[in-house]
Amino acid sequence: MIFSPSLSGASAGIHAIRRDVLGADYSLENSWCSASLRMKLSERIEDEVGNTPSAFAKLVEAHCLFESRESYQRLLAAQLVMLSSVRPLYHDPLIQRQFPQLTSTDNLVQIILDLAGLGLKRADKLAAVDCLPYGFVSRLGWLYISEWLTQMAPSWWELARELELTENVAGYDAQPLTENPYRWLLLKETLDNLSLSEVEEDRIFAGARSAIRLFAKLIRHASNLPRQRRMEPRQ
Repeated sequence: MIFSPSLSGASAGIHAIRRDVLGADYSLENSWCSASLRMKLSERIEDEVGNTPSAFAKLVEAHCLFESRESYQRLLAAQLVMLSSVRPLYHDPLIQRQFPQLTSTDNLVQIILDLAGLGLKRADKLAAVDCLPYGFVSRLGWLYISEWLTQMAPSWWELARELELTENVAGYDAQPLTENPYRWLLLKETLDNLSLSEVEEDRIFAGARSAIRLFAKLIRHASNLPRQRRMEPRQ
């Protein structure tokens, strides 16, 4: 079929009009797509802190925490104090209600002690740091980093075992450290489904950054943590 120039011009005009008419709808569609593709809260936390696993890895590398048994003790001690310090999170009624899948990390603390046998004070004797803010939202960033630390512990322990940085204490039958990806996925899913304002999200980001700063400080000062005599094997 042959189109005349005039018809082609009219057609072009019609298409131009359609683009003008549909412009508003097109903009709305773009806005909707942008909103639907917006980063999830858990992803934005990672973006704010510079990727949590990477932040932990940089701390480990900067302080050479897997170069000797003594340096590994510093990492272990920092984990113990950190987990003891955030213990109140797991007894917060609002957090328990919103995250029922999260159990206390008390058992993890004691498992680390049992497996290591490094003579550190028991979990209930460690000096916890008064670090947690008030308010449900402000504590969520701390909870996020605490759970990341809980997930990292098994891989750190396995690396230390491979490098023979741990002590095999005869008579100990502690259960091995294992990852719990289901618990972690539930935490992220719950966070991502919370309806929060921008101000509230900023408080979460601030909490996550503060938690990482505290862990870094604990690693720097871990050699000063109290000790007791070497733990005796269970009878």
